[in-house]
Amino acid sequence: GVAFKLAHALLKRDRALAARVDLREHLDLVAVGTIADLVPLTGENRILARAGLARLPATNKAGLRALLDVAAVPDEVTPAHVGFRIAPRLNAAGRLADAMTALKLMLTEDGAEARALAAVLNKHNADRQQIEEKIVAAALAQAEKFAGDRVLVLADESWHAGVIGIAASRVLQEYYRPVVVIGAGGKGSCRSINGFSIVGALAACAPWLDRFGGHEMAAGLTVPPGNIGPLRQALNEHAARVLRTEDLAPAVQVDAVVGLGELDAEFFECLRQFEPCGVGNPAPVFAVENVRLRGAPRVVGKNHLKFFVTDGDTTVEAVWWGRGEAELPAVLDVAFVPELNDYRGVESVVLRVRAVRANGRSA
Repeated sequence: GVAFKLAHALLKRDRALAARVDLREHLDLVAVGTIADLVPLTGENRILARAGLARLPATNKAGLRALLDVAAVPDEVTPAHVGFRIAPRLNAAGRLADAMTALKLMLTEDGAEARALAAVLNKHNADRQQIEEKIVAAALAQAEKFAGDRVLVLADESWHAGVIGIAASRVLQEYYRPVVVIGAGGKGSCRSINGFSIVGALAACAPWLDRFGGHEMAAGLTVPPGNIGPLRQALNEHAARVLRTEDLAPAVQVDAVVGLGELDAEFFECLRQFEPCGVGNPAPVFAVENVRLRGAPRVVGKNHLKFFVTDGDTTVEAVWWGRGEAELPAVLDVAFVPELNDYRGVESVVLRVRAVRANGRSA
């Protein structure tokens, strides 16, 4: 977005050049950069991202076209496609190898070269996923030893520094408490929860660190190996003064309670007015109450729980990502983000579950 605005300002100074350049043709790159960098999708950023997403399916940039193809991005591109399919492939080069590969892909005008470079990035991303899964499994196993801590400080010299941030996010998702994951060379990545400034906590523990930086929700650090234990103790002492027990219980903010029968075409048309959703403009979260399970839940994909809920008149599919082990009550309330799936021309509603609780009114 900043680069786009700079280019716009420069073209306003050179009318001859402006007559030959249509900046709208580059809004596809603006959308990718804005969403991949987790820029808040508000104000002008939202306008630019929305316009860029609309242009992505028909992009004339060889690199983006190859990336969309290798990532199997559908014709209707959403921020989720950019955040979870495009951005990880662009970032994988820098995490595991040379970031120049991603830059070359964005600059090339040759289709064959673009496809070759996109294939390299795809391989890096697959390798990154394998490394990440091993580190996440090891970090979660280590976290069990410190489950009573308010801040989880996990460390292993064998952990690749390029993926420890992702591992920290996964551990936070599981335990809902601030997490510090330290890998090779004493380099660490931190993720936090609402109400606890992780960079403020690191500042309070600065004597144990070589360097650190970041913001309230995420930070990076470098720590001497011998200081990891003292750092763990210092962070938890700081957290004991700052965090309340109730801060460690995740809460889902629900925007509205609806009935399953309300999730119709008109409902989704209304929701589209809020798009694109993402950082700073989260997708609305809804809830249904007093619904029943229909059939037995089953685990699909990589530990995702798929089940059906019914209110007696309408039955809808629900998917709870990463919660394949969850046990569901027979009568429940579900907080979710609704999605409209299109499979071979047949549309169906899917609830992307955020939280589940037993319904208090059930017998």
